[in-house]
Amino acid sequence: TTMLMNIGIPVKSKGFEFIRRAITIAVNRPETLSSLTKKLYPEVAKSAGTTASCVERNIRYALCNAWNSGGAARFRNATHINFYNAEKMTSGEFIAIATETILLGNI
Repeated sequence: TTMLMNIGIPVKSKGFEFIRRAITIAVNRPETLSSLTKKLYPEVAKSAGTTASCVERNIRYALCNAWNSGGAARFRNATHINFYNAEKMTSGEFIAIATETILLGNI
């Protein structure tokens, strides 16, 4: 939650809650990361009473807005991971890196 707030995703946005749920699911069951559109997003959607495409769209929108307001640099600082082209990180990459960071205890 703190990491999402620190990179600039508004707490009241749907994307915030969807990202948070997706990371929580992935931390508990990392195998869901292998198939975001078939496993992870539908599970998040089911728990939120919406569709997987709505989940994907809201996550993408929240991350795009955060990145455009300097969130990529803040994410890099929070995770201590330097990666090429963080400005265009996909939703899946973000969720996977955030999950791994939590599992490794780096946050």
